[in-house]
Amino acid sequence: PFISIGQIKTLDEIKRITSQETFERVCIENGYEKSKELQGDNDNIIAYALNPMFNDEREIIKGEGFAYYYTSEKEMNSFRFGFFDNYFDYNNDYNVIFDKVKSNCDYVDVTERKDIAFSTYDCLPNGKLGFGKNEGANIIHYFPKKTP
Repeated sequence: PFISIGQIKTLDEIKRITSQETFERVCIENGYEKSKELQGDNDNIIAYALNPMFNDEREIIKGEGFAYYYTSEKEMNSFRFGFFDNYFDYNNDYNVIFDKVKSNCDYVDVTERKDIAFSTYDCLPNGKLGFGKNEGANIIHYFPKKTP
């Protein structure tokens, strides 16, 4: 009963993401649904929710995870996946991905973004992956390489 169905589970799935289209494909293939509520009024974000639960006003009150793709020029097509811990304060999918990255990729630095500190690793040819925690969520964030 504590196993998450559909959540991003491997580093290879994250490596497949090279564009907004592949991001959305990976989300859909893993059971996420597009969410206008998570997107809000921001046209520079594509938002997905994993198994959202709604109140009577159709507001998301709970979910197993979220995914954002940032399309603004400043964000440079970065993306993130958020994983919520289960009842035992553990998220196996996030931990498996993070453990694989720590053992197979080179540490780069600690990068702050939106008040979240990410430990980043060189795993992808066009950027780095960051791992951090914020408000009960385990977050994987892709930081694309900045072009001069």
